[in-house]
Amino acid sequence: MRVTTHEMFMLFFSILYGIMLNAAIGLEAFPVARALASLFKKNKSDEDRKSLVRLITAVLIFNISPFVYFAVIFHYLKSALIPSINLCVTISQILIIGLLSMSVFGFYRLYHWIMLIRWRCGKSLLYTKWELMKLKKKRGLCMNAKAHLVGFILYFVLPISLGLMSSFISLPS
Repeated sequence: MRVTTHEMFMLFFSILYGIMLNAAIGLEAFPVARALASLFKKNKSDEDRKSLVRLITAVLIFNISPFVYFAVIFHYLKSALIPSINLCVTISQILIIGLLSMSVFGFYRLYHWIMLIRWRCGKSLLYTKWELMKLKKKRGLCMNAKAHLVGFILYFVLPISLGLMSSFISLPS
């Protein structure tokens, strides 16, 4: 059985995407019922507004961004990394694909960073203070936004950079 790099990327990415989404469950990032109910309220509370913004942010970061990323990398793998002949996947290609697939955890760290950065008046954009403290206690979250930004860079920018740089080295001439 022959496996191509883009098939391997689909497999790695889907497994890691599932793991990342599973890790995000306890963040209560998708308050669908509360957000939709708040759309029809005349006098929206701070919690109503935050739940709506949180839902939109979560959909963008956890649902849309990973698939845009996947499409871009998949297109790159099909056009630049895979020659016209279907070759078996090499060890170096598996490492490249693994690095590029690990970037999915960057979206998780990006959400954490947005969740914790302070906006106007020192308030969080996505959660009330009570909700953040509940999550901190329940999940043992690191409440340092800069640490999550560094995590985003390590999980997203670094694997993409290394993966793309090493793909140029392993390209057949």
